[in-house]
Amino acid sequence: MTFISKDKHIIMENYTLSENPVPRRVCLDLNTPAELAIRNAMQEVENVGADPKLTDAIIHLQNALNSVADYVDANHNQNG
Repeated sequence: MTFISKDKHIIMENYTLSENPVPRRVCLDLNTPAELAIRNAMQEVENVGADPKLTDAIIHLQNALNSVADYVDANHNQNG
């Protein structure tokens, strides 16, 4: 694997998942539109302020994100 610095970003050439098994769900460029929408909703809730009810909302959104990611991962593994 080769690392190339390009415009303050690191580009990995010849990267394979077996070399560094990063879960798909934490790579934003591999997230589905549904996962990204939930992440954006979480950011919007965070921007509202601090309140226990907002914390509850974040927890529910995180659970939703995990459920969607579980579904996507399960279907990706079946189809891939």
